[in-house]
Amino acid sequence: MRDEQEPFLASFDQEALARDRGYASVNVAEALSSFARLRAQMLELLSGLDNSSWLRVGLHEEDGRITIESYIRHAISHDLAHLRQIAESLTPLLR
Repeated sequence: MRDEQEPFLASFDQEALARDRGYASVNVAEALSSFARLRAQMLELLSGLDNSSWLRVGLHEEDGRITIESYIRHAISHDLAHLRQIAESLTPLLR
């Protein structure tokens, strides 16, 4: 969306992706390190956007027209949900 005019954004099956990537057996420290690296890259890509660029649009397969801003807000919410899941899974180990 940042570099293309209204690109098509395909949806995907999150459960199948997690299964295919073996998320259930991943090393938590490595996964968190990878997550942090990918989010830092995302921040670098987005840091140069001016106000009007946040309103650039893509066509999501399930949600229709979405802006960069709405996509990022959704991604943040999604990330927080996963971080909460990680914290909950680690809680028994810390007792």
